[in-house]
Amino acid sequence: MKLLYFLHAILLFSVFSCSAAVDLFNGMEEITIELPEIHPALMLEGSGTGGTWTIRWYTEGGREERCFASGKSCSIKLRAGSFTPILAEPGTAGHGIPPGSLPAAGALYPLHAGAGKKSQTVDMTWMRGITANTAEQIFRHSEDGYVIASRFNWKRFEEKLAGFELPEQFNRERFFSALFSGKFRATDIAKGSISEITLTLLCGSIPDGTGFISAWPDRSGFIWENQKEPVIYVQDGQSFFFSAIGYLEIQVSEGRLVCAGFYRYEI
Repeated sequence: MKLLYFLHAILLFSVFSCSAAVDLFNGMEEITIELPEIHPALMLEGSGTGGTWTIRWYTEGGREERCFASGKSCSIKLRAGSFTPILAEPGTAGHGIPPGSLPAAGALYPLHAGAGKKSQTVDMTWMRGITANTAEQIFRHSEDGYVIASRFNWKRFEEKLAGFELPEQFNRERFFSALFSGKFRATDIAKGSISEITLTLLCGSIPDGTGFISAWPDRSGFIWENQKEPVIYVQDGQSFFFSAIGYLEIQVSEGRLVCAGFYRYEI
């Protein structure tokens, strides 16, 4: 009987003193998601709204879960210790900014989780968003995606990424090709090429002196000057730059400009 009381006391102590807020009956853990500052493009656009997010993560079975958040933080429940990428996409509805043109902030659980006052806390950052998005793409690639992603050395991945001058320069095509071929090496976490592009065809369609910022936060932007041929530096694929009145959408392939356009915000 004394043993029974002792075990009961231990159980109560565990439930009420556990800083990680783990539900011992179903193994779920409450996680506080700390969100980054509002994306600069949403503040530059000036509609007076912003700060909304779509949060998504995955169960052990690979099922996607979602919730919506506003402000600086929110809480979700995850199975304690079960690997998942967590992504936060900035809300663009009502801003005139194309969906998917802004990067997602992100993190990996439990890698980026730390003890908070009442629960585990995960700080979402733009850099970690690259990591989380990469893990998500592995998830979606095959039935074995969860196993591959959960066993991957993400610390080493982020160390390599931190050494890039431009983190968004990460060569995804090379990475995934090597990983799914079974011939992956650390050197396959590599930089993609950056091309110098001259936007001659757009001269005159944008007010002289218009300032643009990159879709990637903290990357330097440029000032549009109609008397010169504006030169920008982008990687292959689709790139966006934002101003107070509209945005540039640019498509580059093999280092050459395919198309480019300036679009005013339609709110």
